[in-house]
Amino acid sequence: MQIAKNGRTILVAEDELEVRGYLEMALKCIGYSVELAQDGDEVLSYLQASQSDVSAVLLDIMMPNRDGMETLREIRRMNPALPVIIVSGASSTLNVVAAMKGGATDFLCKPVAHEDLRKAISRALEMSPPEHVRPTRAPVPLTKTFVGVNARMKEIHSLLAQIGWSEAPVLIQGETGSGKEVFARELHAQSGRAGKAFLKLNCAALPSELVESELFGYERGAFTGAFQKKAGMFELANGGTILLDEIGDMDVRLQAKLLQVLQDHEFQRIGGKETIKVDVRVMAATHRDLEKAIADRSFREDLYYRDRKSTRLNSSHITIS
Repeated sequence: MQIAKNGRTILVAEDELEVRGYLEMALKCIGYSVELAQDGDEVLSYLQASQSDVSAVLLDIMMPNRDGMETLREIRRMNPALPVIIVSGASSTLNVVAAMKGGATDFLCKPVAHEDLRKAISRALEMSPPEHVRPTRAPVPLTKTFVGVNARMKEIHSLLAQIGWSEAPVLIQGETGSGKEVFARELHAQSGRAGKAFLKLNCAALPSELVESELFGYERGAFTGAFQKKAGMFELANGGTILLDEIGDMDVRLQAKLLQVLQDHEFQRIGGKETIKVDVRVMAATHRDLEKAIADRSFREDLYYRDRKSTRLNSSHITIS
């Protein structure tokens, strides 16, 4: 195996020779070592033989023998933490949703632009530290918040164990009273951020201008009544978690600003010029049907799929006692 400039190896699974060659060349130009596979069987064989050497997998959906979705499920059984980026020429919403529900880290559409590839790999590796520094994590006991022994509660406990440790954004959907905030707090308690702040903002309870100032803060004189500088929730929750309750009611303009923070982990206070970098895990909750809201143009599709590692809570299937 060649030595990568940055110590990271990407496994590329693609049955088309030209596409496979392009991805290999592009990744090597960025500085990664590259291993190649033509189908899902080769991917799994390689991972079983040298799993610790792979930092991320680029996985085509349409492949012979074993397709990308089946391969993704097998990878998740072998290593829940390994970043897997799905690559597909069929970029339908159904494909994207199926991939993310199956545990994919990200989704790229063919033809893959060099810059999109670079950003996707960078995001994926940020979410997954190198194997030699990845801490072993003993299961964290659940609090007594969620009690119950039926099948649905066991499923919820399993979800908490699976995604509590993750650094990925989480979207929780369900009717009012279904326990969305309780679930989010339990996720925070299960994470490596448990000792840090957990802050909540109800996006439906305040005008959009106040939501913006609460999230991002403002500089003195930024607007009438801004008599002194104020830190926003993103600054105050640095290292911890923010829950954006009823995100479906957030103003579309603010959704764009939130998307930028999720992508770049930085922002500016209202009226400020200083760029502030933060490390915050964002969770969001809503009772609204966001796919319908996207169709109505009241919710941004790119924000929805940025939060597409989602846990959807349906109150008719949840028992909380």
